[in-house]
Amino acid sequence: MWAEYASNIRVQQKDKDIVVTYDLSHSSYVRLLVSVNGGSYMPLKAVEGAVGEHVRPGKNLNITWHPLEEKDAFVAHNVRFKIETTSTYSRYAMPVYEGGKTTIKTAVLGQYGIGIHPRGDIYGIKVMQTYNRGVGWYADFMSNFNFSTPEYEYVSSQSEPYYSGIRQSSFWALHAGFALDILEAAHAVNNRFNTFGFYMGLGAGGQKEYWETTDGKWIYNDTYSKQGGIGFNAGLLFSVYGFTVNGGTGFMFINGNVSMHVEIGAGWMF
Repeated sequence: MWAEYASNIRVQQKDKDIVVTYDLSHSSYVRLLVSVNGGSYMPLKAVEGAVGEHVRPGKNLNITWHPLEEKDAFVAHNVRFKIETTSTYSRYAMPVYEGGKTTIKTAVLGQYGIGIHPRGDIYGIKVMQTYNRGVGWYADFMSNFNFSTPEYEYVSSQSEPYYSGIRQSSFWALHAGFALDILEAAHAVNNRFNTFGFYMGLGAGGQKEYWETTDGKWIYNDTYSKQGGIGFNAGLLFSVYGFTVNGGTGFMFINGNVSMHVEIGAGWMF
């Protein structure tokens, strides 16, 4: 979605201003960025001329930067300037990150989890939102959506039943907590839809376990069952031009036992 149309770039100082001259081959959205001492490129705001929206193609176009309107002083070595261009179509379909002007990022992902103990598939949804400096929150809900449980009976501890090996479970978990967009926090991304971050939080949930006996009866296993267990999950999230994936793991502590699952997800950031 990105297109670089600038060429033949020259830089010179005129009095207290910096003038960047360049040629442009296509109508574009144009930004001027600067890097000092090998650092990350940062967009400049106190600029005028052939910069901003709908710059028409031409030769010897000028951008004038007024450093003292943006900084109290500008004395530096190893200064590099960069002209960043984006086509009109790309600007419409995939807005460019404005260096702090548009920092709210919202990701919605469908989730799939593989239960390790007990085994089973679970599904859900995750929502994550980050703000200025990349700090934000997330929330998710996971369940196997098996809410129809069999009729069961309790077995006296005096008798030990024989199990057929067939089990049913009902599981749900709700988590919420802290999220961080590492690239945003480090000012290391110019496109607001590129993200690398992590999430971690606490939650609550419940699990019911039913085991079948060899004579076809169902037993409620209260060792692995409880409504109101304490949960924890954490993972990483990665986004490229809006397409977003995540991977992580979750735990549920129930009656002194640990239920664990691995989760992956895919969705979109906007």
